Amino acid sequence: MPKTPLEVKVGRNYIREWTIADPKARAADKAARKRASAKRLKAEQAALAAYLERVKWCANGCGQLAALGEGNWMGCCSEACFWQREEAVKVQADARRARLARRQG
Repeated sequence: MPKTPLEVKVGRNYIREWTIADPKARAADKAARKRASAKRLKAEQAALAAYLERVKWCANGCGQLAALGEGNWMGCCSEACFWQREEAVKVQADARRARLARRQG
């Protein structure tokens, strides 16, 4: 059975009218949304900064700066480092395929 307007909890707004929506609760919700939005923005900025720091260095883990521009070796500092990393990735993929084959059968 629906409630009549008199049974609904009402609050007062700032111009002395009775209303179902409580302006203080509305303002609190708005402030909470604003805080959550600021928190999300800060987290996104931190994630972007972490990503930029991660891709700044050689993907092979040699500790040198990654090559940028024309001589870009896909995140590595040099051609030799790139091919060394490619070989390591192939070894890992072969090992993964062998483990999968043993599980299946």
